[in-house]
Amino acid sequence: MIKIKKACPRALSMVLSVMLVISAVIPSATSRSQAEEPIVTHTATQQIVSFAVRLNSGAANKGTEDEPDYVWKADKPDAGHEFKYQLDYVLSGEGELSPGSVRFTLPLHILRDRDGEYADLFEIALPSREDVPSGDTENEFVYKTENGRAVIYNRLAISAAQTGSVQFSYKTEKQTFDYRDMTVSDSATAELSIDKGEDEHLYNTAQGPPVAIDTGASLSSASKSLYYAYDTWQDYWGSPASFGIEDTEDYLYLVWRIEYDVTATQPYTLSFKDTVAGEYGDTSVVGIQMNGKDTYSDEWQSGVLSSTGEHAYSFVLTKHLKETYEPYITYRVNNRIRIRLHPNDEQDADVNIVSSAVYTYSQPKPDYP
Repeated sequence: MIKIKKACPRALSMVLSVMLVISAVIPSATSRSQAEEPIVTHTATQQIVSFAVRLNSGAANKGTEDEPDYVWKADKPDAGHEFKYQLDYVLSGEGELSPGSVRFTLPLHILRDRDGEYADLFEIALPSREDVPSGDTENEFVYKTENGRAVIYNRLAISAAQTGSVQFSYKTEKQTFDYRDMTVSDSATAELSIDKGEDEHLYNTAQGPPVAIDTGASLSSASKSLYYAYDTWQDYWGSPASFGIEDTEDYLYLVWRIEYDVTATQPYTLSFKDTVAGEYGDTSVVGIQMNGKDTYSDEWQSGVLSSTGEHAYSFVLTKHLKETYEPYITYRVNNRIRIRLHPNDEQDADVNIVSSAVYTYSQPKPDYP
């Protein structure tokens, strides 16, 4: 659905008085009041002196002046980022141009989502034709939508010689997670035509630069620590048989907590690799309980994630054979976790963080009287 920002005709007439700078003598109020009726157009000397579209804001040029490369580096995933353009023109000629004889056209969309569908909102600092009363003598230019484009035209007679500009923009309609990293948008290509009468037209095009959205994902502040030690299997961990454990009472169980922070404007996946080593006997990793999950699993990679700015927790469960530990000894268990963040669009490198923790256990000694 196309959404176009509108404003009241009175307010927009004030905007247009700034945006459309007339370099010739403005017709009298009497002629303006009759401007929507046919008038004689004198365009024998009509010319398009200059016509261009430029990007005012919303992206930085990472290229050169001759070969621009406009990129917005997204710092948050929110929708509503605006790419602001400006159309500038200079016309020369004698006399006046009839209503409807000057037409600019602009694309209503330039940004596409991951599915290739347009996902932006077009806004323009002009009133639509429907919002301007028929007797209005101030709003020279209005717009309408036609065949997927915005058509700007003069509803009043205007000077054949004039300089003007029109500002318009495209806003992201979705979060940055929905746009593929560094995919170049369509160009904001504008067209200008002037009807000189007797089937004669002047025509020109101006290509506004395309833009790209630079998204990413980063991993920081990863740490590992022992959360709890258990003598028995806990039912909420899941079925021990699914992990190949038959005699659950034979093992001591350690739960390790992993804390980490992800900042992202692009979808990503997380994968974990855990290794555990004890000084004695049968020591091994059982499974992982990823952030937001209820039970442990032997699946060590997440699905595609689209979350950011949260302090996440995951837990690793390890088992240790009790009979290998002699009474009254002190023993150590070392656990090491590697977390890998993989940006989904594969434009950026993976991020890896390693963290370790040690568990030390001493069996209680008898207290002799």
